[in-house]
Amino acid sequence: MTNQKNKPREQVHLPEKLREWEGEKIVETAKELAGRLKGGLDTQLRRVFDTFRKLEIDFRKEGFNRDEVLLLKPRLAYVVARERKLSPIFTYLDEAIDRVYTEEDFFRLMKFAEAILAYYKYSSATGGQK
Repeated sequence: MTNQKNKPREQVHLPEKLREWEGEKIVETAKELAGRLKGGLDTQLRRVFDTFRKLEIDFRKEGFNRDEVLLLKPRLAYVVARERKLSPIFTYLDEAIDRVYTEEDFFRLMKFAEAILAYYKYSSATGGQK
């Protein structure tokens, strides 16, 4: 598969069912992706995460709705189009959203997004030290 600029889409290694994604792999992938992000993205990453968090709150009140999860994709695409420095996480989050079929899958996606944000903030605070 290729993106709009005819570059091959990055290979994403995720389990078919996110609920089977082991914590160790989530942490490893989030740390690697956060390390690829350039500085100055605190607000944009927070917006992405807050969008996911709002949906989580809605699900707790009204029940899981896969359509609402899928609608995260265009919101994410819009944020990334406005801030190209977020591109390293787009392919992973886009693919992960496709693999959300249950509320449990969604909560694994939330853990992944939260881990990306946490490692990005850590990297920013420590000057990129690992």
